[in-house]
Amino acid sequence: MNMIRSFTIIILLIVSAKLNAQITVTTARFGNLKLGSSLDSVNSLLGQKIKLPAIREDGEFSYDTIYTTYRSATLRLVFYQHLHYQTKKLITELNSIYSESNNVITKSGIKTGDNKFEVIKKLDGMFLTIQPEKEIGKNASSVLLYDRDNSNRLTFYFRENILYAIEFAMNIDDAC
Repeated sequence: MNMIRSFTIIILLIVSAKLNAQITVTTARFGNLKLGSSLDSVNSLLGQKIKLPAIREDGEFSYDTIYTTYRSATLRLVFYQHLHYQTKKLITELNSIYSESNNVITKSGIKTGDNKFEVIKKLDGMFLTIQPEKEIGKNASSVLLYDRDNSNRLTFYFRENILYAIEFAMNIDDAC
């Protein structure tokens, strides 16, 4: 009896750890990360100190990319840096989050490894753009889901019609 109880507890711990490691993505959030968040907010959520190079001397905006880990998922974060037009204070905001990790999942259950046609079926009725992605020797495509309410998009990347990555980003027109 004690052996069954111990085994049950171990199974529950494994399931609980797996559920805690999952990162839910919507067009508003990537887990607890939110687009437009300041660098300080991102550092606080990640428990890390990300440092980016200083902005260009001419004051033009710039993008910087870093790779990090969040809840066991490897992420590529893109930050947008610019000077505030009135205060001339440097502003650094989270612009995009990209991951190929298998613990990233959308609210509708889309995750890496899913078939493109299943993904499109789950997103039926939403504003989508489907386009080929030219890669040498690969049959690649992407499906973009636009959210007009918050000006964000989710991009699903496919090779051989299998989902391999999800990107959460500000619409390009809204980021500039």
